[in-house]
Amino acid sequence: MLRDGEGYQLVKEVLKNSKLNDWRTINRRLKARMEEKEYNLTEVTSDYIVKLFGESKLWENEEEKKIFKGMFYEKLKKEQLEEFIVGFAMVLEGIDDIMIINIMGQGSKIMDDPYLTPYLRHIYFLSNSNSPILIIGETGTSKEFLAKALHLISERPTDKFVEINCAAIPEDLTESELFGHEKGSFTGAIAKKIGRFSEGNGGTIFLDEIGKMKFPHQAKVLKAIDEKAFTPIQGKLIKIDAKFIAAAQPIDISERHILPDLLYRLGFPDIIKMPTLNERLLSNPKGIIKNSLKRTLEKNGLDFSLSIAPDAMDMLEKFNYKGNYRELENILRYAAISSKAEDRKEILPKDLKFQNEGNNVLPSKTSGRDDYFSSIKDVPLKNIIEHADKIRASIVEAKVRSIMEGGRSLRQALAAEGLQPKQYQNLIKKFRTITGKNLRSLDRVSS
Repeated sequence: MLRDGEGYQLVKEVLKNSKLNDWRTINRRLKARMEEKEYNLTEVTSDYIVKLFGESKLWENEEEKKIFKGMFYEKLKKEQLEEFIVGFAMVLEGIDDIMIINIMGQGSKIMDDPYLTPYLRHIYFLSNSNSPILIIGETGTSKEFLAKALHLISERPTDKFVEINCAAIPEDLTESELFGHEKGSFTGAIAKKIGRFSEGNGGTIFLDEIGKMKFPHQAKVLKAIDEKAFTPIQGKLIKIDAKFIAAAQPIDISERHILPDLLYRLGFPDIIKMPTLNERLLSNPKGIIKNSLKRTLEKNGLDFSLSIAPDAMDMLEKFNYKGNYRELENILRYAAISSKAEDRKEILPKDLKFQNEGNNVLPSKTSGRDDYFSSIKDVPLKNIIEHADKIRASIVEAKVRSIMEGGRSLRQALAAEGLQPKQYQNLIKKFRTITGKNLRSLDRVSS
């Protein structure tokens, strides 16, 4: 088993004695050294790149880009380690706790959660296609971080990533900001302006909050995506080669804030859905909260370590976070400062300030987890299992348990839903894959 830092040192030795662009020789030597040490590619890649970048900005120089793309990315793709590539990209962007990813794993095991494998593979192949991608998620669910991870997974991981916040651009400047303009094209145009789409040529263009853009501008964006070309104000046609990623909130879909043609051009209904914090807390609440505390301390320059008292942790787990990760981060930031002010190394319940319409309140007895379970109470079991790539394993298990507690077997429940007997085994097999549990340990009623 590779020890911390050994993969990094091994790669540095191979690079030191090789010509940087001679990837065939580098890979041959690396393979020989890995076989000698009995290391695998996943372990070495993880250790090297994590050590290389650490907390520094990604791609600080051209050499790092060449190493990542020429040595690791292409080789991992060739060996079809899609889940690892996606997982690693998300770790680099700091959203591994959102997706519950442990890329280091144990031995050759990359994923702890069987639910994630088809989901991550879907993300991988979607990102590696030329199709635009639409991310749907509530505010504060880290859509922008996922967009950056998708860029790293794409065919152009070392090229430009241009982020455009559509909600932050004044309406009268939107066309100029996106597509640019020529000098003198309108009052105040004292110089030629290069638009954001031109800046993103060759890389990835991320249109955040696309639902906040007015329809006339959405129509021009649609045309640019369709034709891979656009025209600056009073300028000439410019052709571009870029990967388009857009993000919107669920309300933008339900209230039709996006032009139907643009929505479907972005791939709808084939979307990537960002889970809410309440949904994520169903699976690994303590791990997510602890990781969030660590990142909150780092982000706010609070150079001290803290633990969370069990009763405070219980309150944090049960609270219904309408503001998602931003709300949790704000609660933890205040709690950290409060505990430090009293010279404590542990966050207590009194340090937690929960906000509800401007008033400090304690969490309700009904947790976000219970609310989510109740929301699927009337959903047929067959639908939950068949679409489990978009539903957490814990939700599937909760549904099964609720049926058993009602005194019915799963065969009886599925038969009542109109499922044919020959389909039963396929669904039960999928249930085992999703939850990692043997049905016999749960099904107390024989058929």
